[in-house]
Amino acid sequence: MTRYRQYLCLQRMVVAKSGGALYDEVFHPGVNIIRGENSSGKSTIADLIFFALGGELTEWTPEAESADSVHAEVLLGENVYTLTRDVERTGRSPMFIFEGSYQDAMGRREAWLKYPFSRSSNSESFSQILFRLLKLPEQKNR
Repeated sequence: MTRYRQYLCLQRMVVAKSGGALYDEVFHPGVNIIRGENSSGKSTIADLIFFALGGELTEWTPEAESADSVHAEVLLGENVYTLTRDVERTGRSPMFIFEGSYQDAMGRREAWLKYPFSRSSNSESFSQILFRLLKLPEQKNR
């Protein structure tokens, strides 16, 4: 059995609106605890992490829906990437991927690569790109 030593580690997440940050948090390797009073936004942050990493959300909390975009600086194996998705009510939002830190990504928007939610005959989906960056094998359906 082949073992894969690649991993994905969330290092920073920024939830943006109108060019400013609604939420900006640096995460550390290992377990991170998000705590707070009831109705303080813990589930909203968990939903936005899920979305930033490629999950599909169609039902947004009012707080999450007020954001324009979500940026996740991640460590994929040994390389840092910034993943960006726009908050859209319709779901299936594409992902922009930048090789480098969030700070570098914000200064180099022309270098972001856009990948669709689903693959087509002429482009790969963002999940295929992420799996490839993680060096995970792809099993194509017939």
